[in-house]
Amino acid sequence: MITNSGINNKETQLTELMGRIVKQPLAPVINDLEKLKNDILSVGDALEEANEKLDLVSADKDELLKQLTKKISRSEERVLNDIAKNSAEIISENKDRVEQQLLVFNKSIEGAVSEIICSSDTVKGMLVSFSNKIDERHKELLDRNSSLNSKVDKLFHGLEDTNNKIAKIIEEQEKATLELTSKNDEIKGLIFKVNKKINLFSFVLLVPALIATSYYCFRTLSY
Repeated sequence: MITNSGINNKETQLTELMGRIVKQPLAPVINDLEKLKNDILSVGDALEEANEKLDLVSADKDELLKQLTKKISRSEERVLNDIAKNSAEIISENKDRVEQQLLVFNKSIEGAVSEIICSSDTVKGMLVSFSNKIDERHKELLDRNSSLNSKVDKLFHGLEDTNNKIAKIIEEQEKATLELTSKNDEIKGLIFKVNKKINLFSFVLLVPALIATSYYCFRTLSY
């Protein structure tokens, strides 16, 4: 799989290749221009030499001018012919060279583009797979959350039922406690009444006994 750094390296290599394609065909042209420059300088030297001769020999001025004109014409013709010839050769050579290099460059471009497209398809596939996994995980979490909510609801209802049962039991216990308290109060009342009757009965029984005892004691003392 091609990473972003690999794609960047490919782009850098293609840029360097384009630079070489542009620079290499111009090297022969630059060399020929240097040669033409030297030829032109030679013509300039010849002109200076001719001017010096004209100053020194005024009698042969016309002849020297004719010779110089012919020499300049021949030099110009030779230079122009050389330029045309060299330019044609350079253009022909560079055209073929550029065409070959362009073919190589196009193939390199096609290969790089193919690799980039392949990488893009791979990345797209990875993104789709990752997105699907995220969707599956999200669905799984939603299902789990729904299940937990259902369990919490059941637990809540169970706790609510338990609380209701406990509240009912407490209410019944309070009611029973009130009933027991009421019965206990009734029993206490009955016990109080019974004790009161017993005390009264005991007093009733005790009075005759006291009278009898007093009478007996009185009779005994009388004798």
